[in-house]
Amino acid sequence: MWRTMIAIDDGMSRKLELDEPNNFHRLLWRMFGKRSEAGRDYTFRADERDGGWILVVQSRKEPNTDAIKGVVTKVKSGRISDIPKGTYDFTVRANSAKRDSHTKKLMPRRRDETIEWFRGRMLESGAKVVDVRLVDSYIRNARRNGEDHNVVRNVVELRGEIRVVNPKDFNERVLTGVGRAKFEGYGMIVLS
Repeated sequence: MWRTMIAIDDGMSRKLELDEPNNFHRLLWRMFGKRSEAGRDYTFRADERDGGWILVVQSRKEPNTDAIKGVVTKVKSGRISDIPKGTYDFTVRANSAKRDSHTKKLMPRRRDETIEWFRGRMLESGAKVVDVRLVDSYIRNARRNGEDHNVVRNVVELRGEIRVVNPKDFNERVLTGVGRAKFEGYGMIVLS
């Protein structure tokens, strides 16, 4: 597994139009090849800092960081070990939306539903949630080509403690993420 940290300054952020989350995904495709070639074997998280962005990427294979030279301010990449059995603090920013069974539209989950949804995803992924709290939650509309679309993102930030009981399954979840809209930077599980 690889972890890559990417810094993008304010000027390049504007040039790349990073106010549209889908453009992050396009930038990362440069490092991993087209979607059909790469599959979904990486997750990322984007945090705005001082007008620019910090991206953290976890991937199955080594990224081709040469493919983004001249676009980013700084890149640091290295191999990280698979996660063994044990108890870890975690943070995850996810899109906790569910599809309405009647209208088929995406809708936000309630707070209690979000926590139970996350517990379920972790259980099926080889980890037991010891403690979880919702520390941030907001609704935003998806954007494409500079326009709002009628797609709701129920963005939640969860923190807590998990116990990894099946490292093979859990390591796969770390690479694939949790929840919807992973292409916009949601779903990456960060352990400490």
